[in-house]
Amino acid sequence: MNINIDLVEEQDQYVFSIENEGAHIPDEDVKNIFKEFYRVDKLRNKKTGGNGLGLVIVKVILEAHHIQYDIENNKKGVKFTIYLPGNE
Repeated sequence: MNINIDLVEEQDQYVFSIENEGAHIPDEDVKNIFKEFYRVDKLRNKKTGGNGLGLVIVKVILEAHHIQYDIENNKKGVKFTIYLPGNE
């Protein structure tokens, strides 16, 4: 599994992305991953723990600061992107 982290300055914003190549999230789960207590792989999470709040906390912080975010799901893996305001 590979993890790629990227930060690019584009016009008036910084685009920060984290891409995980290898761990795919099923399409039916993508719309739910920001919901409280939701876990994609119920069996795997019994072994690894967690309570399903990590991405919810990230979402709350980003939205409190009016920061846009996106998730792309493809055959290679998952890419999370955060759009940070640049210098004005």
